[in-house]
Amino acid sequence: MKNVNVRHENWDGEYPAPPGAKVLYTCLNTRGFTDGSPRHYATCSFRADDTWETSLQDKDVRCQKTGKPCLRWDSPRLATTYNSNPSDGFVDAMFYAEHVLNQDLSLHENFCRNPTFKDRPWCFVDDGTIHSEYCQVPLCDDMGKLECKLTQKGGEYVGVKNKSISRFPCLPWLESTHFLKDRIYNDRRPPFPDLLSDTHNYCRNPNAKPGGPWCYIQDSGESGIEWEYCDVPFCALEYPNIACDPRNQCESEKDDVPSIYPECRKTEMGNEYKGIKNRTETGNKCLPWGNPLIKKALENILLSHISAEDRFKEKFQVLDGMGPWTEEEANYCRNPGFRKRPWCFVSNDLKWEYCHIPFCPNRKVNCKVTDHGMEYAGKTNMTVDGKKCQNWLSQTPNKHSMIFSLPYFPDHGVDSRHNYCRNPNRDGSGPWCYTEEDIGRQHCDIPFCWEMYQRSAVKGSVVEGYPECRQTENGKEYIGTMRKTVTGRTCVRWDSILDEVKFNKDTGNTNDFEMKLPSTHQNFCRNPTSLERPWCFLADTNITWEFCDIPLRPNYPSEQTRTHAYFQ
Repeated sequence: MKNVNVRHENWDGEYPAPPGAKVLYTCLNTRGFTDGSPRHYATCSFRADDTWETSLQDKDVRCQKTGKPCLRWDSPRLATTYNSNPSDGFVDAMFYAEHVLNQDLSLHENFCRNPTFKDRPWCFVDDGTIHSEYCQVPLCDDMGKLECKLTQKGGEYVGVKNKSISRFPCLPWLESTHFLKDRIYNDRRPPFPDLLSDTHNYCRNPNAKPGGPWCYIQDSGESGIEWEYCDVPFCALEYPNIACDPRNQCESEKDDVPSIYPECRKTEMGNEYKGIKNRTETGNKCLPWGNPLIKKALENILLSHISAEDRFKEKFQVLDGMGPWTEEEANYCRNPGFRKRPWCFVSNDLKWEYCHIPFCPNRKVNCKVTDHGMEYAGKTNMTVDGKKCQNWLSQTPNKHSMIFSLPYFPDHGVDSRHNYCRNPNRDGSGPWCYTEEDIGRQHCDIPFCWEMYQRSAVKGSVVEGYPECRQTENGKEYIGTMRKTVTGRTCVRWDSILDEVKFNKDTGNTNDFEMKLPSTHQNFCRNPTSLERPWCFLADTNITWEFCDIPLRPNYPSEQTRTHAYFQ
């Protein structure tokens, strides 16, 4: 029979069936069989051989698949009706979002799920009235348990790791007084992906902590930590064949050639995007992030990544950086929160749309664009003093709660291996990290992207999006690769001009290169002095130097990015 779940009782399903063997048929449609029954049976008779006694009296009884599309779990229509039917199993003492893994309704879209411990996955449908129906989801073969997470919070993780990231043994969930105190299990069943037992001490994330799976621990040291995240990496890092989830910030490795062209994104979600595009894919104008209505909505978005119980404790830390953020970002496309790519609000009724921000030609960048470097998403994990960075999910040796500022990380894909320099709290000195020594945090040496351009240029490397123009009249910031003058003469190397007196007399009073040593600039056009635009020395004895023809483009790549970040 189609659309029916078949189960055997009192036998293994192999024929001949013994007397009393039973076959149970359960209709996958919540409305049951066409005769109104939710399930039927057939029993091998004790009275006559080769005879079955069945409740299916009508040969035309069928269980038909409805094929209705599921509603999105975050549909506004469900906000007031989700618990109207007691048979759906929602708990009054819990918020609606607390029933689903990761407590993120948008993450589950309109997929079949089982947030209330029913017989099997189901979803809400609307055929005039909103009600639930089961889905036809087959049982998987035993494929083993992956020791990794598919999403940032990792609520779906069902592996067997039972030590924290600092190697503390995990306590059994049902024995932990903290667990029973924080969430009374009988009244507020947290959404574990598997069933709890008395010995279950595996890393899980029942309350949607932003860092991923965790467990309660017994710390005998002075730090007094009661729980800690576990060493659960992203599956895309452990198993490259697994499809990459955009929320995990998966991206292909590229050559390490810097690219700072602003009107593109380097990562899937584009959290690091700092360009000035302010129209959506449909052409609508973005509203300012500082709009009072939008600021209030933005608060809810930034807080949505943490659980209800943590929201009361960590609210102010999460919102602490929002004030200057909304002032600086004007009405540009951005990605606060966990949406798929940069977006913005387009109306005061909080309608929003995605923006078209293409990928950069080269995504792998180990430099910063702004002074504070909040957009930095590189892989430097050493401080300026050479100290190795502590993992952001670890609580030892430095205890902290910075992971609750996850919306301000440029990469929301933070797992147990993430110990890269970041600036989630808008520190004015740039990216930093906690160190693996008990000395708190230190800053990292992250260069500006224009410095990376400069280094590539003097090495003769080709850099995509390279600024072969000057942004200011005198072009002192120019670090391109032009090496011919306005008359077509070839420049000579700067380090071949050894007569400092001649240098000062002919061209100015200072030998001020951006990268101090003249040899690093080879024979490229530069303006290390006070002349009106870039120039270079010549081998001609009659003409000692000459200007170069470097075009002036003050708005390249944009006025905002130039003045704010590139050549300060």
